[in-house]
Amino acid sequence: MNLRFYRHEDGRITSRMLGPVHGPYEVELPAPAGACEIPAEVALAEIASHEADRDKWVAEQERKVDAQQKADYDELLRLGMNETTARRLTGYQGKAARDGH
Repeated sequence: MNLRFYRHEDGRITSRMLGPVHGPYEVELPAPAGACEIPAEVALAEIASHEADRDKWVAEQERKVDAQQKADYDELLRLGMNETTARRLTGYQGKAARDGH
């Protein structure tokens, strides 16, 4: 198997895999239109960097959702709603409020 990586004009990285060729044939694998071949090490490093950035972004979004759920839950409790309903409405799954709700 022969795996090749390409960078497109818009910055995307794609790959193509050429399977085994039997016989005395040599197969050329041209780059996709508007792309140039890049070394596997460069492509894999950039892909890993993008994945790490994505993972950080996802974790930050989850923290924001958790904080908003907690704030909404606390506000509903403050307004007198029972804990079970406040949890169901907000999706909050953290620790129970300390004031006994």
